[in-house]
Amino acid sequence: MKSTRKRFVMITGSGDTIAWFRLDLLKAIKAKNYEVYAFAPSITQHNNDLLRSNGIFFQKISLERKSLSFINFLSSLVQIIRIIKDLQPDLVFSYMHKPIIVSGLASYFFPRINFYCMVSGLGHVFERPGFLMALVRAITSVLLKISFLRAKIVFFQNNDDKSTFLDKNLVSAKQIIVTNGSGVNLKKFYPSAFPEKPVFLTIARFLESKGLREFAEASYMVKSRFPEARFLIYGFHDEHKDSIPLEEIKDYWPEQYGIEYMGYIDEPLMAYQNCSAYVLLSYREGIPKTVLEAMACGRPIITTDVAGCRDTVIDSFNGFLVPHKDPYMASKAMERLCNISVCKKMGNESLNIAMQKYDVSKVNSEILRAMQL
Repeated sequence: MKSTRKRFVMITGSGDTIAWFRLDLLKAIKAKNYEVYAFAPSITQHNNDLLRSNGIFFQKISLERKSLSFINFLSSLVQIIRIIKDLQPDLVFSYMHKPIIVSGLASYFFPRINFYCMVSGLGHVFERPGFLMALVRAITSVLLKISFLRAKIVFFQNNDDKSTFLDKNLVSAKQIIVTNGSGVNLKKFYPSAFPEKPVFLTIARFLESKGLREFAEASYMVKSRFPEARFLIYGFHDEHKDSIPLEEIKDYWPEQYGIEYMGYIDEPLMAYQNCSAYVLLSYREGIPKTVLEAMACGRPIITTDVAGCRDTVIDSFNGFLVPHKDPYMASKAMERLCNISVCKKMGNESLNIAMQKYDVSKVNSEILRAMQL
């Protein structure tokens, strides 16, 4: 017999992103007296324990978000259909392109279920050149359009991505709501005293598209003029075509660029609080969560003038916007933030923006209202 409590199902391509980006949203939904279920193909034990400790039921699924296998696509579709049939949820929410497609197609078999999805970034499939990627992009676009037709609302995190999908005629303007990213928990991330000497921090998956090579090159330039400055990288290897080997960052970058490899970090609060400025030189984002967290910690931001990233910074106010793939301009911005008094002033403005625009409780309230919860 089905529980008298309503059921909410989230389906995505990475269980870790649920813990990193969606936990506050799921907790807010659970507080509305919903049973909350989450499904993804992988998750670390730490994040699995975190979800379960908050009363969220997590289960691994066969979906491989980076795979082009048609067999995996079909088996994932069958699996999601079975999950929905067994749980009979009231709402299904999905993000990342392949999970949106599989969940959207599965939802056609259950017309009474409300389906929602979030485009949390443009994705590599829409960015990479080449004939094969053009073919994959064409197929993905058709399947996304079919899945979006089933969605009551399609959430976007920035206006650039919204415009791209509208221009491609993949979604109706009437379906769209743009949120201020995933928001940031201001109780979990908060300001602290600045270090006495400049410390520049970046936290990212080890991908070229995260601008890590530009960060390394810029750090080398700054180090020659400000030898007391430190340059820290936290993160982890992620299997992509533009992956940077862990061994390269760990074994060669310290001597080559003056970078300090700090390893992977589950709870990054101390990392933000021990830096004087946060740097993310990404090529494109939804709204970068690490930037929001650093802003909530009262840190100035150096990021690229690209979709998603540019939404977080008012140039020369709470940080600096620099061209992507331009380590020289990044180094000039970093040199300006070697002045701690400038860091403190701009960091205070970052905190104000985080409080006014990116407070997770405000962002989640907007999402819940849109879903009529």
